[in-house]
Amino acid sequence: MAKDIRWEITINGIVQGVGFRPFIYKLAHRYLLRGFVINSSDGVRIETEGRENVLADFLKAIINEKPQQAVIISVKSKELPYAGYHSFFIRNSRHNEGFSLIAPDIAVCSECRNEITTSGRRHNYVFTNCTNCGPRFTIIEDMPYDRANTTMRNFTMCEDCRTEYENPQDRRFHAQPIACPKCGPQLFLTDKNGQELATKEEALKQATTALKEGKIVAVKGLGGFLLACDAANEQAVATLRIRKKRPHKPLAVMARSGAEIIRFCSLSNVELSLLLSPSAPIVLLNKKECSIDIATNIAPDNAYIGVMLPYTPLHYLLIEQADAPLVMTSGNLSEEPICIDNQQALERLGSIADFFLMHNRSIACGYDDSVAYVENGQTFMVRRARGYAPYPIKTAFKMPPIAAFGSNDKNTFTLTKDNLAFVSAHIGDMGYILTDNNFDNIMALYQRLFKITPQILVADKHISYGSTIKAKEKAEELKLPAIYVQHHHAHMAACMAENSLDIYEQVIGLSFDGTGIGDDGHIWGGEVLLGGYQKIKQIASLQYLPLASGDGAVLYPARLAYGYLKACGIEAAPSILDKLSSEEKDVITVQITKNINTPLSSSLGRLFDAVAALLNFNEPITYDAQAAIALEDMALKSQDQLSYGIKFNKDESDVERLDIKSILEDVLADINRHINIHDIARRLHNTVCSYALQASIIARNQSGTKKVCLSGGVFANRLLLKEIIAALSKAGFEVYTHQSLPFNDGCLSLGQAAVAAVKWQKGDF
Repeated sequence: MAKDIRWEITINGIVQGVGFRPFIYKLAHRYLLRGFVINSSDGVRIETEGRENVLADFLKAIINEKPQQAVIISVKSKELPYAGYHSFFIRNSRHNEGFSLIAPDIAVCSECRNEITTSGRRHNYVFTNCTNCGPRFTIIEDMPYDRANTTMRNFTMCEDCRTEYENPQDRRFHAQPIACPKCGPQLFLTDKNGQELATKEEALKQATTALKEGKIVAVKGLGGFLLACDAANEQAVATLRIRKKRPHKPLAVMARSGAEIIRFCSLSNVELSLLLSPSAPIVLLNKKECSIDIATNIAPDNAYIGVMLPYTPLHYLLIEQADAPLVMTSGNLSEEPICIDNQQALERLGSIADFFLMHNRSIACGYDDSVAYVENGQTFMVRRARGYAPYPIKTAFKMPPIAAFGSNDKNTFTLTKDNLAFVSAHIGDMGYILTDNNFDNIMALYQRLFKITPQILVADKHISYGSTIKAKEKAEELKLPAIYVQHHHAHMAACMAENSLDIYEQVIGLSFDGTGIGDDGHIWGGEVLLGGYQKIKQIASLQYLPLASGDGAVLYPARLAYGYLKACGIEAAPSILDKLSSEEKDVITVQITKNINTPLSSSLGRLFDAVAALLNFNEPITYDAQAAIALEDMALKSQDQLSYGIKFNKDESDVERLDIKSILEDVLADINRHINIHDIARRLHNTVCSYALQASIIARNQSGTKKVCLSGGVFANRLLLKEIIAALSKAGFEVYTHQSLPFNDGCLSLGQAAVAAVKWQKGDF
């Protein structure tokens, strides 16, 4: 007769904070097994006894039936001496030297949502959650994931919550953030001076009334404060823009349902599924013209509106009572990190918000909303944060412990361990004290949670980047080696690493963005590269043109365009010249002719800015890519299939340079012929697509590779992305894109880490 044996099963991945131990407990009882399950710093460990065939079935069931939010990275099992357990139970957690992955915050589940809207002890309780939903990463301070290691440790469970927590048949069995109105966090409303006005349900009611009256309310959510106002109230939106110093950048909108969204945006089934997913990101949707359900100043000169559904009980109840879509934008001033502390919010947002809807649960880590869009049925990220981070990227090769400091704008950092790259959530633009401090705090948290002590530091080659300065100082302080990676090489490598390409792969890299210091000291941004992680070769690029006033040219597209025309010897039409004063034109002329503060640039982003200005985009830039977004909006209103001529001029470095002068001449010729500006914008997009294809063919002819990696902020242009992918695929190329990470500089730290890891493996420091 077969004897019972004892197995030890170790599971690593996202297996804490997702109801994994309760799942194992119930599963073990189903199979009549004995033993225990325990959380440890390196995941979940199970010791269980039974017949060998039953244990094998039990192990299969773990993999096949795991909780929806669990992610299993590895499962190891081994036989141990028989111990003679009498039952199966959950053992108290233990600390060790290993690490476990951590679940992102999870949108409120349908059961909890139903619970807060029906009679019962959690009716209208905004901190309702269970093992299937609620806060995770924003409340955790250490591992293993137990209440004592979260910001919920300050709230002692009442008898009712304790009963649920200890009941294996309850969906709150071992739910660490469990709470109810009797024992959990509480809501309160204050004025902008911090004077308390109401608590609990009355606070919610008064906040809703304020929103209906056109007031601005700062709402403390999962990862920080959001600024809310009535999304249909033009004056309220205008007031928010003035106070937040955000005159043009699109504002996110929270709607109650898909049915409400389709009143002002188009919505596909794939987009609705993404909105309803546990990650619940903001999704960029095609806006409908002339909708009375949304203010016209939500997203000016933009084809898309960022929309989300309520992802916490607080949001759900707030928007239900408001009975209208609400603006929900990050609680910060421009360029600052999101506010997470009550007092900090009053100090930093007091000049913006009329009221503050706050609570007394601390936020351990600030977390912006993620932003995504759907194109051709695929999801692409614009900003990766809540709902996605800190889940790691798995690479095709092992890496030493590396800290990559990312870029200056849209910063993220990456910490590596074996073949896992922990890319942080969006941090923001470096060089501001609050952002820099936030960077340090979050990196320290990641190092603590994932047990990573970096041995190599890596950053961008641009010596003036705040992230590079920080990396250099840290390397000197810790006496660690530092590597500096060229910006567009890092972009290409990030796409390679995200797609699990190995260290020997050679690819064609289309690295299209606004700014990045090239290997020759000029500003790159329209690069077609050939190579891999270890090194790159420039195959093609845009013609170098001077940026009048240097970085200042980015803020004034009309000045940029005039400087480009002057450098090319092109006489502009009078209507174009009218955008600038005679004094401005004189200064730019002197700068161009005498090479004063005119760095050379091959940036595709700057070309888009210049052409937008030629097509009557007159605004000074108030947010990143504003002119290029307006140009895409123009192009989307045309179906024109024409493009401007492609001409390459090989320079002394054997790089094929796209002749920009001829393209600008063609654009001006169309303007003078009174061609519709939407058609001209579309023709420029078609031209860039043709450039990408022809340059990729040149690279393929030199190398034989058909693999193309797309990266860089220009690919946030959905029209361009779609058309380039289609053209390359039709020509037989194998196209790789970002999907887990953004195309913009938010992916850069992963590429830096990958380049540094391969250089380390090959001894090429």
